[in-house]
Amino acid sequence: MLSASTSNVCSLRAAVFLGYTSASTPWQIRPDGDFMAASPHTLVDQGKIADVPIMIGDMRDEGTLFTLISSLNTTTTAEFKDYYSKVFWPKASSDQLDQLAQLYPQDPAVGSRYDTGLLNAITPQYKRLSYLIGDFAFESQRRQLLQRAPGKK
Repeated sequence: MLSASTSNVCSLRAAVFLGYTSASTPWQIRPDGDFMAASPHTLVDQGKIADVPIMIGDMRDEGTLFTLISSLNTTTTAEFKDYYSKVFWPKASSDQLDQLAQLYPQDPAVGSRYDTGLLNAITPQYKRLSYLIGDFAFESQRRQLLQRAPGKK
């Protein structure tokens, strides 16, 4: 574990933790085939998690920290789609990226930091990027767990 976390690749990723690739981190939970047989979302879908009470924390504006730097290089819708294609979803089709851009509009009034209107729009795409990163890295995982957790009656 120590050697993996201090390798040149991980050290480089740590150095750019808040950089252009931000939430595309090597430290996400990964299956090892032994202790964890599959990815957490797969285990939840299969009902292979403990039936115990679950407390989940949440913060509405979680994507904002991870998009400070990437928003400097991402100022148009074309760059928004290009960013997600290169950093997160390289196999996404053009149609899928178009749909992503529609689902996460450029309107700063609907982006994260929420309920601030045009305020906090550090760059033209900042609130849009923050909205999607927050959903992808944090909110979607919580929603999936809460919808499928055992013992939910």
